[in-house]
Amino acid sequence: LLPALRRALALQRARDCSRTLVIATDGYVSVEEEAFDLIRRNLGQANLFAFGIGSGVNRHLIEGMAHVGKGEPFIITNPEEAADKAERFRRLIASPMLTQVKLSVNGFDAYDIEPENIPDVLSDRPVIVFGKWRGVAQGTLTVSGLTGEGRFRQDIAVDAVKPSSANDALRYLWARERIALLADYNLLDADEKRIKEVTDLGLRYNLLTAYTSFVAVDS
Repeated sequence: LLPALRRALALQRARDCSRTLVIATDGYVSVEEEAFDLIRRNLGQANLFAFGIGSGVNRHLIEGMAHVGKGEPFIITNPEEAADKAERFRRLIASPMLTQVKLSVNGFDAYDIEPENIPDVLSDRPVIVFGKWRGVAQGTLTVSGLTGEGRFRQDIAVDAVKPSSANDALRYLWARERIALLADYNLLDADEKRIKEVTDLGLRYNLLTAYTSFVAVDS
């Protein structure tokens, strides 16, 4: 898979267009961690969708590629499903709203931002960026990109947004996103360092993971 991805991403991109790459496979291919890294690093260069085709699809791999690519997995196990899934995919990519998307942080310290690069915003696919920050909540977040009508830019004043206890769940959403990403990599190759990070996150944020669980004690 890795050389195929490299070759596809190296193709010259039409200027000012939204580009989509589709991986069609039964999932039983050689996949290295570098393939996931390549997908994540190039989200700003192409949208990526994974089609799992066949009666015995490797769902873990298809769903992992879709997750790191911020796309949607399409699983087709019999020919009767093909037309509907293809039409759903066509509708999904038919209306790109914003491409060449950039997010810049100014005036405060943000870190652990996911995804590293931002894919196109499609009309039926919002893009959610997760991150954490230190220090004083001040400065701006700037979102820029290209629409069908030209350049787009929006500045969001951070200090204009007041913290609310109703948003406490956001910290858990960040942790869940990080755990899901690490789990995708661990399916390719279980790594002790990643296992420890998942375990620590599960304990710190009270989340169920592959290495942590909840125990009910009946007194």
